[in-house]
Amino acid sequence: MLQLFGQVRNGTVRNLNIQQRVFNSFRHTYNEIRPHEALGDETPASRWTPSTRPYPERIAPPDYPRHVEVRRGSNAGTFRLHSGQHFLSQALNGHYIGLEEVQDGIWNILYYDTLLGRFDQRNKAITGAPSLRGKC
Repeated sequence: MLQLFGQVRNGTVRNLNIQQRVFNSFRHTYNEIRPHEALGDETPASRWTPSTRPYPERIAPPDYPRHVEVRRGSNAGTFRLHSGQHFLSQALNGHYIGLEEVQDGIWNILYYDTLLGRFDQRNKAITGAPSLRGKC
């Protein structure tokens, strides 16, 4: 394994197709040939079974309560609120977040049913999520 990472890190594998073949070979050896002590000297492939849980083709968009303002994250990771544009996270580009005013100028930032943090409209600061799960 160290040899593989050494080749990639040192740039000795310059062609992406060759690099992919090296990774494929490593993955095959690691999962299907090499026994693992933690698995009773079995291979990971011998223990793997597909999930029985259904996986949706598309994840349903969030359905926020009516009092929550919904905003779509921009490609720059920002959202708009009252003529201001505020950075949240590029991980949410194109995703819909919910903004729930909990005090005058203080907004909970929600993603589905997860409280991401709070936005203070007065000083434009986003703080981490307080321990309010289930209370927002």
